[in-house]
Amino acid sequence: MSRRGGRSSEARAAASFEVALAAFARAGFEPADAYNAVKATALTALTVGVERSMAVAGPLVETDIEELPADSFPQLRRLQHVVEPEGAWAFSLETLVAGLRAQLAGVAGRSAQPDAAIR
Repeated sequence: MSRRGGRSSEARAAASFEVALAAFARAGFEPADAYNAVKATALTALTVGVERSMAVAGPLVETDIEELPADSFPQLRRLQHVVEPEGAWAFSLETLVAGLRAQLAGVAGRSAQPDAAIR
């Protein structure tokens, strides 16, 4: 038995990770890439979750974009009316999914090519 809470609690904690690894493996990822996909997904979900929880916790300290010199901060000044973070959260998740699809397409493309050693 582990000093950190026992094997049954470790198994419960690892179960969702095992399910996620299996899902990415079924999709076509090799073990290392499945692990990377799980980690990327978890990190994205955690980041969105932290930001969402901070948003409901109350007002945050923010830079007053209107106070920044327009000639030094033209890109930030263009964002002064973007106040809702949902667009960024959706963009993050869509980008993650697109990236995972691109990774799978690359795996499929590599496996479809003849092995150089066989030629």
